[in-house]
Amino acid sequence: MTYRREQLESQRRYLLTSKAFSPDARRGGGVFRGKARDFVLPSQFREENLFRPIRDVTLKYFSDHKISWHVARAHLLSSQAFCLNFLAPFAFQPQALKTLLQGALGFITEMLEVEPETDPKRLVAFEFIGNRDYLNEATKSRRTRGANCTSPDAFVRFTTPSGGREAALVEWKYTESYSRAKAEVRRNSVRLDRYRHIAIWEKGPLRSDCGVELVEFFNEPIYQLLRLQMLAKQMEKDSQLGIDRVRVVLIAPRANLDLHKLKIEGLRRFGIDVSSAWKALLHDSDRFVTYATEDLFRDSRAVPQHMPDLAAWHSYIGERYSLL
Repeated sequence: MTYRREQLESQRRYLLTSKAFSPDARRGGGVFRGKARDFVLPSQFREENLFRPIRDVTLKYFSDHKISWHVARAHLLSSQAFCLNFLAPFAFQPQALKTLLQGALGFITEMLEVEPETDPKRLVAFEFIGNRDYLNEATKSRRTRGANCTSPDAFVRFTTPSGGREAALVEWKYTESYSRAKAEVRRNSVRLDRYRHIAIWEKGPLRSDCGVELVEFFNEPIYQLLRLQMLAKQMEKDSQLGIDRVRVVLIAPRANLDLHKLKIEGLRRFGIDVSSAWKALLHDSDRFVTYATEDLFRDSRAVPQHMPDLAAWHSYIGERYSLL
């Protein structure tokens, strides 16, 4: 049985038995891709896909910032919902967030506000796109967080023991897997126009000697990593943010073996899995970190016990996402 199938069956059981969902939500039957499905919440109960203590503040945050929800918002396997359920409870808890992230990011001195002008004291931003159109993606001079432009699932800033200021762009995966690469001539032409001048070192993150045509990178999940890595590079250069180093952090279940397989033949000489190949293709390999969801949940065990709703959160995340 595939990881996705295992998780789908587990989520179905959790939906039917957990008090995290109302009786009406438990019926499922929400529409996804034109068909009613038992693993999709009815649209009027889709907010129940979020851990109860974060619902109100998260819905307000998305509304205030006009952030687009992913199309799978009500789907039990939504990676966006998983990311929010995991990280949003830590968004205003500096010591807890610091403890949670140090395994992935190294020693942290202090967590920093991410959107001080609009959300004082917030330490985790979601679908963050930066101060300007770093990647030439705006259409009609407008950008929407979470839709039609590069938007990391989460964004954090912090200081290190050396006195530096760093940031992390988090790409959060769950049950995703990707088919083998295929050519998309029309879309690739647009992508080349946007990215050709900011992809290769020293204006971009990719090694100048890798000998790979840029279109080879326009296949998932490498394409997502490329865009995030270009965004990280441009944000590093933007002195307005006051950041010395920006890293891309891929958080994904170790158990999702299919996600980690590299299926782009032109890149397989750099590594047989996505993470090792991607690091080998970067000029600065330290700008990319991969960390298992299982390990991040393990790290949460060290979070100070006085954090609000911590025990309920451990139970919810562990049981719902099969991490216990």
